[in-house]
Amino acid sequence: LVWQMFVYARRSGFAALGACAAVLVFASPVVGKDATSAYNDVALACVEFTLFTMLQRWDSGGGVREARAIGLVAGFGFAVKYTGAAGIVYAIVYTLWRRRNSRQVVTVAACAALIALPWLAKDWMWVQNPLAPFFNHWFPNPYVTTWFENDYRQYLKLYDLASRWAIPWAVTVTGELTGVIGPVFL
Repeated sequence: LVWQMFVYARRSGFAALGACAAVLVFASPVVGKDATSAYNDVALACVEFTLFTMLQRWDSGGGVREARAIGLVAGFGFAVKYTGAAGIVYAIVYTLWRRRNSRQVVTVAACAALIALPWLAKDWMWVQNPLAPFFNHWFPNPYVTTWFENDYRQYLKLYDLASRWAIPWAVTVTGELTGVIGPVFL
């Protein structure tokens, strides 16, 4: 991720700013903790940044081959973590907006689905819920109850903090949310 940030910035003509941003990400305590604790958030950030740079370079030229690669990377982001679905939406909207080519839009969407759909099918076969661990009220199953999901969602709203306004301070200074990105981000 750090190397990609620097290379993208250098290619775009602002190498010094890219180097500074890369150092901030590299030195951020939560990135190091997350990346070495086998969590996939940093991996997803890397995949999504790859998708961003591929879309930017696609503007310089390219066709269906690049659309396939973009779709596959977008789908892979979803396979890394469900929040990677935002990358699929981004790739499709970007293609609609910048390329205005229905064939390339369909190609991006189909290639993303080629990677994303097997993960949904696996969850459907294993736990009878393609969107597990959420949406259990839509897909009742014996593995995750709706009361657990509701409690989990409620916890994720505030993380035992007094209000949402405490979140920036907790993630930048105190580390109350099991990680700190550093006060420089304030």
